[in-house]
Amino acid sequence: MKILGENNPELGRPLQNLGVVFTEQRRFAEAEEHLRKAVSMKMLQFGPNHWEVATTKSYLGACLTGQKKYKEAEPLLVAGYSIIKDGFGVQHPRTQRTGLNLIALYEVLGRKDRADAIKADLEKTDGGK
Repeated sequence: MKILGENNPELGRPLQNLGVVFTEQRRFAEAEEHLRKAVSMKMLQFGPNHWEVATTKSYLGACLTGQKKYKEAEPLLVAGYSIIKDGFGVQHPRTQRTGLNLIALYEVLGRKDRADAIKADLEKTDGGK
């Protein structure tokens, strides 16, 4: 990071990737730190409604779900899913992935109705965007 500088927007994607790996390894504290930095950098670079920001928010939400920080995770997951679905359509792999993260949260919280609604949404064709 010294070569590019700590706040270089080019670091957003590598920080996100590290956060995803750490989440998969259940190293949630490290993952959260990297994902929060990535969200901040991408917000500055792309603005709040860009799919890059939405993707990273979804990964951060999944990380927070893994830490049982459900109240903090939900708005990130909802925003990520909404932005990506609107931009790419329901059948796009990004939409499917962010939808699954949101479903996982709702299932942990016992909100079967909300999980089922997202599942039904993901089964639609893009004509039903």
